[in-house]
Amino acid sequence: MVKTLKFDLQLRDSFELSMPKGAEILSLEFYDQTPQLHVLIEPGVEVESRKFRFAVAGELIQEDKNNLWYLGSFQIAPKNPVYHLFEITGQVQ
Repeated sequence: MVKTLKFDLQLRDSFELSMPKGAEILSLEFYDQTPQLHVLIEPGVEVESRKFRFAVAGELIQEDKNNLWYLGSFQIAPKNPVYHLFEITGQVQ
C-alpha cells in the first residue's frame, strides 16, 4: 500500500526535507503562490533526510552536476526568474 504526500517548499538556495526512505518524487508544482513537491511513499517506513536546492536560471551552481537530480522548474509570474529544483544526491563538496 502506498500514498502521496505534499511538501510546501520555501524558495531557499538549499534545504533538507524529512521523508520516508524510498520516497519517489512525482512532481514539482507551483500552486497558490507556493512551490510544492509531491511524493509517493510507503506508510510506516523509516524517515530519512534528503537535500535539495533551488537555482535561478543563469545562476552558477556550485555542486557537481553528477550529484544533482533535476526535479522540475516553474516561474512565479511572467518576466520573473525561472526556478529549477534539484535533489543533491551524491557527496557534497
